[in-house]
Amino acid sequence: IDAHLARADLVLVDYHMPGMDGGEVVRELRRRSAELSRVPSFYLYTSDKEVGSDYRELGFDGRVILKGNPEALVKQVTAALRI
Repeated sequence: IDAHLARADLVLVDYHMPGMDGGEVVRELRRRSAELSRVPSFYLYTSDKEVGSDYRELGFDGRVILKGNPEALVKQVTAALRI
């Protein structure tokens, strides 16, 4: 994981997963990336509007909505990488 984080510009994290949630995952990824010279942006990937509205409180830099729509995903990732 750490080698992948060192090369990543953007990490998409799903919120709803078996046994844990995206908030737990992003906290662990931030902990692991703290010593990297360049920390990637962490974006929440969910269509859950309630969870999505709390993305900053959960530790994410942004969010990608419209999950399940590949065309929208490409547009949103492209926009996130421009930032």
